[in-house]
Amino acid sequence: MPNLREIDFYSWENTSKEDLERTYPQEYKAWKSGDPDGLVVDGRLPLHETWSRANEVWKEIRQQKSSLQSKNVLLVCHGTLAQALLGSAFGLDATTFRKNVFSNCAMAEIVWHHDEDVAESWRWHNIL
Repeated sequence: MPNLREIDFYSWENTSKEDLERTYPQEYKAWKSGDPDGLVVDGRLPLHETWSRANEVWKEIRQQKSSLQSKNVLLVCHGTLAQALLGSAFGLDATTFRKNVFSNCAMAEIVWHHDEDVAESWRWHNIL
């Protein structure tokens, strides 16, 4: 699944937070506040792109799910993509970024009936 990858930061990759905050103060503030329209990197909108990929992941899983023997699917990913997967499962867009922050090793269970367009419910699982 090529879309199951963390957010792309393009030229920001491998740059310290301090350098980003100094060089791109508005964009960095947009990242920290969860503003998907204000986070522009190299002319791209990384949060919107991440949500778009999350939607594609769900489409791919739902297409394959009918042929899977199990009704359960486990996805392992980083926090930003996890937020995008959770939000997009319920038809929410990138403006919901930072509303359900995934901490390290967090796990959420999403209940999604195959014939529905969006998920029915979700809950956190405390694994620590």
